[in-house]
Amino acid sequence: MHSIDTRNQFLKLRLQGLSFNRIAALLGVSKPTLISWSRQCHPQIQTRQADTVPAHSDAPKLCCENELQNLNHKIKTIRQELNSRLLRNISTEQLHCLLNHLEQKLGNLEAVKKSTLPASPVSA
Repeated sequence: MHSIDTRNQFLKLRLQGLSFNRIAALLGVSKPTLISWSRQCHPQIQTRQADTVPAHSDAPKLCCENELQNLNHKIKTIRQELNSRLLRNISTEQLHCLLNHLEQKLGNLEAVKKSTLPASPVSA
């Protein structure tokens, strides 16, 4: 028989999205036992997962914002480098290629960002 603490740890790990195999290895509980616990606690797991969805709904937007900031910073740095040099370790042609790639990626991310923003109401 397993302790209540072990069952609570199972719930916590399952809510974090860990697989039965991973949880079995961490807790030293057989996979069939974990599956049985999961069936018994299914409503509880679903309720807790539903409660956590709003907290994670901003995660993709934050990730996109961070990547946009990083790309803008890299583009600015590369432009500064291109303006300040003739040749160093990386050829100017390679830097131009990298700049074009980053600008294209930035454009794609900005398009995604615009498509996820709610439409603004049109004033009459």
